[in-house]
Amino acid sequence: MLNRTSRSDESLREYFYDKLGLLSMCEITGKKAVDCIVYGISDRSVRNGAQALDSTEPEDLLTYLSSQKPQQAMSYNNRPRERTFQKPNNSANTNTGASNSNLNSVICYNCRVKGHPYFKCTKPLTICKRCNRVGHDSDRCRLDSLTSTNRNSNNNVENFEKKKNTLKIDTTNDPNSKFFKTITINDHSLKAYIDFGSECTLLRKSDAKFLKLAQNYDNIPIVRGFGQSSVIPLYKTFVSVRVDDIESIIEVLVVDDAHMQVSVIIGQNFTEQPIVTVLKNSDNLTFYLSPNKIPFDNDEDTLKLYVTDTTNISKTGVVPVQIDHDFTGDIFIGGYNSVEPRKYRDCFATNLGEIGCAVDVEMKIDLVDNKPIVYRPYRLSHSEREKVRETVNELVQNNIVQESKSDYASPILMVKKKTGEQRLCVDFRALNNKTVKDRFPLPLIDDQLSNLSGNTFFTTLDLASGYYQIPMAPSSRHLTAFVTPDGHYEFLRMPFGLANAPAVFQRMINKILGNKRFEYALAYLDDVLIPSKGVDEMFWRLEEVLKIFRVRINFEAL
Repeated sequence: MLNRTSRSDESLREYFYDKLGLLSMCEITGKKAVDCIVYGISDRSVRNGAQALDSTEPEDLLTYLSSQKPQQAMSYNNRPRERTFQKPNNSANTNTGASNSNLNSVICYNCRVKGHPYFKCTKPLTICKRCNRVGHDSDRCRLDSLTSTNRNSNNNVENFEKKKNTLKIDTTNDPNSKFFKTITINDHSLKAYIDFGSECTLLRKSDAKFLKLAQNYDNIPIVRGFGQSSVIPLYKTFVSVRVDDIESIIEVLVVDDAHMQVSVIIGQNFTEQPIVTVLKNSDNLTFYLSPNKIPFDNDEDTLKLYVTDTTNISKTGVVPVQIDHDFTGDIFIGGYNSVEPRKYRDCFATNLGEIGCAVDVEMKIDLVDNKPIVYRPYRLSHSEREKVRETVNELVQNNIVQESKSDYASPILMVKKKTGEQRLCVDFRALNNKTVKDRFPLPLIDDQLSNLSGNTFFTTLDLASGYYQIPMAPSSRHLTAFVTPDGHYEFLRMPFGLANAPAVFQRMINKILGNKRFEYALAYLDDVLIPSKGVDEMFWRLEEVLKIFRVRINFEAL
């Protein structure tokens, strides 16, 4: 295994995977595997750079090795070396001068200064964030020129490029043309491919240059595609994207034009936002703004819809309709169901002021000692501080928190959600460490899945701000106290982040549903799934569950 070294007729990437396979057979992992791979690199400069990375896992080397130039036709160790023989000289001064002359010819890989090797350099190690090479930063990186040079060097580079092209999106002869849409980025129209399986949004380098986008090189992820092939983005940035009716600011990764024939690939950081509703059939793909409230409030306004064309529908389908006048908004269409939506309007909450409060249950915290938890508030930016004030004021207005004089004070922080919005979170870790744990079990996922067998229709209910629907025991409210830069508050309802919160909530939901949770109301924390075999059974079971919630939860508590 140690005799396996990199050859001139292969790329360092090929050598890496071949050597990694030998290491796996020998059951060598971690730092030892890294040392074996580095030991077998023939090019001394590449080997020194790999050693400077100080990697702990073999995968950490792959990005660096893939970015290096292909080895020359003759490796360093196999090159014929010219030897110069010099007659011995007894003069001490002459030897010292020759030694200093040789030392002055050495150039440090790190600081680029003559007179010392890189391992004796006193300056901090400089590693480029783009190519992972030692000796320069991302502003002076020559990755683009190296890439263009490598493409024309030899057959090994062509093979390497073929591997990279496994991520290329080809628009030719594509029967699913509906996934290609014209979108707007920063008020400029571009051709995009909608990829519901991609976790990120990608943008071609040439289009990013045209848009004159800001460049961020911090924490750039590696994009992996089919067959574990990978591409290192050039940089990342934020853009304003508009697709049909949806406009949002998202993060995009900029990649080389060779990897994409289309300008943009729209990924899940856009398609999976709560504001996005997608309508797809065999011919069209359309993005709509999700309804933000239930349109059951006004009984006076009624719209008459007229079907404009004959449509045959077996199960589901799109029916073209028209109305007498222009209208913008959400429309509820009553039809084949026995559930009257307005009848259960009080069971649905569109804001914190409409959530209910569970009956006969409360959250109580037992501690192993009575020593108070006291923290100073974390420092926040100006925008975060304003967001905290708005959030706390909303919680106070809806009687979820109140001002406190407790000797407990847990800190708060702002956490960024997938949608880009900021969420207020209380750091209860210190309190949880001294809390007596509640061991009430959560449902097993496998058992829940087995209960779905034989059903065709599935209705889901998501309890809005579910934890806030459980009151705090008066004796435990002072334990939930938290501090912000502007005040001291405590919770009247059960907050997120407490160690026993999931157990208390699951016990409550099990008690509310009773035996129905074994029959047709499967509950996992704040998610309730109602399976059924037909449409009539689906609406009947839904109405039964809503009746149960109405009886066991006080929807007028706030």
